[in-house]
Amino acid sequence: MENLSQIDIKSHLHPFTPISEDRTPGRIVDHAEGIRIRDQHGRTYVDAISGLWCVNVGYGNRQIADAIQQASRTVSFAPTMFGASNEYATRLADRLLRLCSGASGMRKVFFGHSGSDANETALKLARLYFLASGQPMRTKFISCWDSYHGTTLATASLSGLPGHHRNFALPDPSFLHVSAPDVFDALTRRGFSSEDDYVDFLVKEMEDTIIAAGGGDKVAAFFVEPLMAVGGILPPPSNYFPRIKEVLDRHDILLVIDDVVCAFGRLGHWFGWETTGVQPDMVSLAKGLTSGCVPMSATLVGERVWSVLEQHQDQIGVFGHGFTMSGHPVAAAAALANIEVIERENLLSKGKDTGNVLLYTVRNATRYIPTVVNVRGRGLLVGIELAGVQASEVAQKCLDLGLIVRAIVGRNTIALAPPLITSEDDILKIVGTIRKVLVESNI
Repeated sequence: MENLSQIDIKSHLHPFTPISEDRTPGRIVDHAEGIRIRDQHGRTYVDAISGLWCVNVGYGNRQIADAIQQASRTVSFAPTMFGASNEYATRLADRLLRLCSGASGMRKVFFGHSGSDANETALKLARLYFLASGQPMRTKFISCWDSYHGTTLATASLSGLPGHHRNFALPDPSFLHVSAPDVFDALTRRGFSSEDDYVDFLVKEMEDTIIAAGGGDKVAAFFVEPLMAVGGILPPPSNYFPRIKEVLDRHDILLVIDDVVCAFGRLGHWFGWETTGVQPDMVSLAKGLTSGCVPMSATLVGERVWSVLEQHQDQIGVFGHGFTMSGHPVAAAAALANIEVIERENLLSKGKDTGNVLLYTVRNATRYIPTVVNVRGRGLLVGIELAGVQASEVAQKCLDLGLIVRAIVGRNTIALAPPLITSEDDILKIVGTIRKVLVESNI
């Protein structure tokens, strides 16, 4: 009789996994609670990457589970197309706008299922905005190399990951890329004398890329994360966003903040873009919106974009974009409960404080390990860049010891993004395991 692992290999096409059926059986999770998961063999792991950067309030939160159950019984499905809605989606849209009230200028919320489609929605809204504005030639987009914005044809092109391009004849020529803001690399390997010197370079590169695109009247938007996650945990220079925003404003280019990883407490704020010092025109959300309990995303639409769409509503007619599950009541109920948990348990402040402890503890524990060349991060996003040992090998050895971390192969970096509920004792265990592996790797 086949076991579960054999059935999985035969029947399940996994994302970002070798296609061969001869691969080693993977981990099949059968229970998860707090910051720990258990596999089909009964082995328990500490999850220091929050699933896929998403389980912000931890696994198995009872309040969210109860909200999902209640919504499933009350209204298991209600479409939001053709002007219809449901109470959960309506209240969630209002709640999100109130969370970013004040100077944010956000006006509308569009719901989807994943970060990929949140960015896809922003891409289409940017094109619609310029079509309505009488600028139909603005069809190009800029993002950073090594950034991750999704896996649809458009968002994979938008992503700056060559490995995501090569098997799909991407990127589309409408998508251009600029350097990721990697301060450590710039100052230690590329000869820049200061962060300001490096930002000058990045600003000029942006200007040159706009020219290469055919000029500012050909570019619709720049997509960027508040802190690049998949790209290697890269906190940007302090004046990066204000300087880049000046360039975008001069060319009337929209700024879209991909906040899929960084929002809902990951950087100690409701939204990661609050750390940038600039005002985005649109914001993409997912992952921590429901803490991974059910699929949901949101695209926040700012005043600049919405006012033009509203002004040209007769010309536009029907907004021809959406999904069957947009604003799904069960997902919206989960998101509302997730926000309540973050508020009630003061997880924004806790995430910021715990993040400071994590960063300090990692730096202190790895200070004299020669293979550790840089430790960086903000909030509960920390990266450990290595030399002389492969991050993928370190991640596997951590897994063998019951710790899940993520290897960022392109920058040979171990990424940490534990749930906001992680205790200081758990941080000591996480860092202790990593230190043990790194010390043994140096022998």
